[in-house]
Amino acid sequence: MTFELETVHKYPVKISLQKWFLKYLMDKLEACSCDISEKFFYLYCDLLQREKENQEAQYHHFPLPSSNKCIIIKGDGNFLSGGTTGLSLWQAGFALAEWCLENRERIVGKTVLELGSGCGFTGMAIAAGCSAKQVIMTDGHKKVLQQLVETVNINCSEEIIEVGSEDNQDLLLKTCVEETAVSVLNLPWENSSDVKIEEPPELIIAADVVYDPSSFKDLSKTLLNLLARTEGVEVILACTLRNEDTLNGLFATLGDQVSVIEEQPPGKDYFVYEHQFPVLFFRLTLLS
Repeated sequence: MTFELETVHKYPVKISLQKWFLKYLMDKLEACSCDISEKFFYLYCDLLQREKENQEAQYHHFPLPSSNKCIIIKGDGNFLSGGTTGLSLWQAGFALAEWCLENRERIVGKTVLELGSGCGFTGMAIAAGCSAKQVIMTDGHKKVLQQLVETVNINCSEEIIEVGSEDNQDLLLKTCVEETAVSVLNLPWENSSDVKIEEPPELIIAADVVYDPSSFKDLSKTLLNLLARTEGVEVILACTLRNEDTLNGLFATLGDQVSVIEEQPPGKDYFVYEHQFPVLFFRLTLLS
């Protein structure tokens, strides 16, 4: 049973969600005139008791499609937690992970760098499901970076082989997930040109980074800097369309230095999440 899986005990799902699912399952069985095991009632009573206690941590479990792999992310139900939105799971992050899984042939064997990795869901989906050579997850907020390190630790298949180094203080973690090298890098956009990236990325991705016009100058500098490091590198942006003027504001800040082409969104859903706004995809390349 799902409730008795070792991973669920180790990384517990939100208790109210477990209780809802178990009640839903029992109601369905009852409607079909099926016998309900006593174990279900014991489990439900146990959940009722545990719900009265403070759940120290809750986790989200996301099965990868056509696979026995599962991505586990430590959850936070607050829109703004620790002074940042980066600890939440966002619609564009799911959509970008789906785009990467659907366009796997554009990722296999490549070094992928993610800007604004947040909780780490998209980066982990690529590492576990796209056979990339390397995934570099980055952020510039201390609490977000702490969660990124924790996310990788939960999902990695190997021991941590490097945590920081004297010659690269921005490198916080380096390990492997399946056959893919995974690292966590402190990359504040305002100082991105000073950050050492050991292997230049061949593909840059970002989800839901286009929402605050005050960040566009630094974000544009970061994108242009990364595009200039390697010939032929591309940027894939997944943008939740809340305000079209905001999106146009970023492209105006980038000016005529990049080509912007709209990409096809993923053709189907691979994960269960709320579709509140349209998510648009754009491919950016540096103009010669």
